[in-house]
Amino acid sequence: MTLDTVNNAFLFYQKYAMASGFTARKSSQYTPHGVIKSKWFVCLKEGTKPFKAIDTSKEIDTSNNRSKRKSIRRVPSIRTGCKSRMCVKLNASNLYEVYSFKEAHNHYFIVVEDRHLLLANRGMNYMQEQAVNALSALNIGPVKAFNIMRTLYGRFDKVGTTKNDFKNFKRDLNMYISGFDADMMIKRILRKKEYMPNFSMEYITTEDGVLRALFWADEDAKRKFSVFGDVVSFDATYCRNK
Repeated sequence: MTLDTVNNAFLFYQKYAMASGFTARKSSQYTPHGVIKSKWFVCLKEGTKPFKAIDTSKEIDTSNNRSKRKSIRRVPSIRTGCKSRMCVKLNASNLYEVYSFKEAHNHYFIVVEDRHLLLANRGMNYMQEQAVNALSALNIGPVKAFNIMRTLYGRFDKVGTTKNDFKNFKRDLNMYISGFDADMMIKRILRKKEYMPNFSMEYITTEDGVLRALFWADEDAKRKFSVFGDVVSFDATYCRNK
């Protein structure tokens, strides 16, 4: 069998793996002068990974929230030394020819009912990412967003992803905007100042440009202050949402 590119060769082996019940990954290659002459595609469980012994004296009590040391996770390797693979090489016609194919595995395949959980079969589409972002503005977390998607699609396997994928996307999104959240807040309040009558806002930054303090008050807040006197309102969940 011949394929025109290395990527198409991997896509073929990936589809074969998805239909069989395992996950494929790219392995070693021979690349003289910047041209891929040969490439190996293997099972995800190919090879072995030694289990590193960890000094238990360095472990901490994870129930102690005041501890500043990072917790240690010891995750066993999923590799079983599987020999299954497909190898291609560049022939005289500039096509990648399959010259070696090992079919046998030394582990169980994933059953049909659970194949949608394979990493290669999972992935959030653009609509799902936008839904998580929009629902978060309504204080709906990624787990509830996943349950809403499950209800809309009808079944878990129809969503095409898992709860952890939703949570990981929300985590990555928060990390992406973490450096711009103060700017986003200032710009949003400045827009309110443009179209809301009697709206006031002030903010203070450090010499490095870091937001130090922010105050705003709309017409309702000013009216309540004039009636009730010294009233200060603050968000009691700022520490939890940090």
